[in-house]
Amino acid sequence: MDEISLDFLNELNVPFIKIGSGDANNVLLLRKAAKMDTPLIVSTGMQTSETIEKIVDIMQQSNKTNYALMHCVSSYPTDPDDCFLEMITRLKERYPNIVIGYSGHEKGIEISKAAVLIGARIIERHFTLDNNQRGSDHKCSLEPHEFGSLVNEIKTLEKLRTLNKEQIMDLLGHQKIIELALKEIKLRTILPSEIQCKSKLGKSIVATKHLEAGNILKICDICIKVSEPNGISAEYFDSVLGKLIAADVNEDSPLTWRHISI
Repeated sequence: MDEISLDFLNELNVPFIKIGSGDANNVLLLRKAAKMDTPLIVSTGMQTSETIEKIVDIMQQSNKTNYALMHCVSSYPTDPDDCFLEMITRLKERYPNIVIGYSGHEKGIEISKAAVLIGARIIERHFTLDNNQRGSDHKCSLEPHEFGSLVNEIKTLEKLRTLNKEQIMDLLGHQKIIELALKEIKLRTILPSEIQCKSKLGKSIVATKHLEAGNILKICDICIKVSEPNGISAEYFDSVLGKLIAADVNEDSPLTWRHISI
């Protein structure tokens, strides 16, 4: 998403705006969104605990309270042992006043049911008419009958209190996929399975014009966008401002740390 698209959505008076994982470190977009009255849902795939903390800081700076954080793993489909549903617990402990949800890309509905039981208050799943259509997204999306089943299951499960791992296993049956999805995790890191998606969708710092070595980097010199190859990750936008440019950068090219004099 870009800032023009964000303005367009806001003018439509939509009930909420989703900021996808690829923009979760886009500090410029987040700051603009935080100033809007519209509720936000922010996915955190391909992000670290440090970046998630930065998201929360940006929201706090604008006194934004009507937003949710979604635990998410950006791999399609996500293997059960990469789901790390325990991260929902960690986020709820770290941010008790923020709504925590789950954006899932795994096959089937069992892990999403477990996410509800461990404390997720929003569930996002992709929808398809046919899992056999071309494209990785169809493989991890729910067909109509699955989607309907998940909705009906959630209506029952959300009435229960938050359960621990053993209780969830007992309720859903001792399925191996649930056991794998509930593995312990302390801090969010970028997973090996997310690298491919990050290389395609991750946001980098990019030169808005040709930049010459020896000049000081100003806000008008750089922007945040998808780049190939990846450059300095977008969350470091503030960190590079005011730094000396160590090597020339072509217009619309990503900045790397070799371009910056630390």
